[in-house]
Amino acid sequence: MTARHGAGRGSNGRFFDYGELRHVVLALLDEQPRHGYDIIRVIDQRTGGGYCPSPGVIYPTLALLEDVGHVRAETTDGARNRYQITPDGRAFLVENKPLIDALLARMRHAGAVQASASPTIIAAMDGLKSALRSGAEPWTAEEANAVAAAIDAAAERIRALRNRDET
Repeated sequence: MTARHGAGRGSNGRFFDYGELRHVVLALLDEQPRHGYDIIRVIDQRTGGGYCPSPGVIYPTLALLEDVGHVRAETTDGARNRYQITPDGRAFLVENKPLIDALLARMRHAGAVQASASPTIIAAMDGLKSALRSGAEPWTAEEANAVAAAIDAAAERIRALRNRDET
């Protein structure tokens, strides 16, 4: 999930800036050993659905952490790997504690914001997601530009509404 001006997001509009996700994954593995899909689920839950990493992001991150010696994989449940933090990984967490604390706080904030959304807003967001995924053919450039413009316009109207309420 990306946003152009998302509150609590990285400077490039993504939920995490380049390299930040590995810090979060390592912090989650410090809590307890986990499978890749468990890491995805926990991040999704802790951000209140604000960010759900794909397997195509999590598994390369785990492979990188394993390559640098911060985690090790154990094969369990057939072919599934369960990942554990290593002493080097714990040392890395200590060295990067301020950044990791800030990332975890960002996730908590996103979860709180999502939890405060009304059921009407959540249903509308689900409807938008469904509409964006509909259709069998890929978006044409013209369609993609029109959809992006509509979403940007809606975001601006929402910001204006929220800013009016704060004054």
